[in-house]
Amino acid sequence: ALPEARHNAVLSGLAPPLVVQGRPDCLRVPFALVVANIVAPVLHAHCADLARLTAPGGSLILSGVLDAERAHLEATYAAAGLRGDYSLSRDGWVALRLRRAP
Repeated sequence: ALPEARHNAVLSGLAPPLVVQGRPDCLRVPFALVVANIVAPVLHAHCADLARLTAPGGSLILSGVLDAERAHLEATYAAAGLRGDYSLSRDGWVALRLRRAP
């Protein structure tokens, strides 16, 4: 999955610095933008790490989420200090942008 993520980043025109990592516990410093495209149970399990890795004023993009799982996931991340401010839904799937206060 990691080589594919790197390849997709190049195709999308993302410029360095770009960090593609397998597990959030491998990283130590926060980032202005964190993206996680995995199923909701895994997003719940890694909430503390993903919240820790989102810098003050930064954004966390969560995708791979079913519409039916959205409210529970938003509540979990709100409790960790991240508030949803944008979402995109298609064919029963949703992507969420959450922000940490500055």
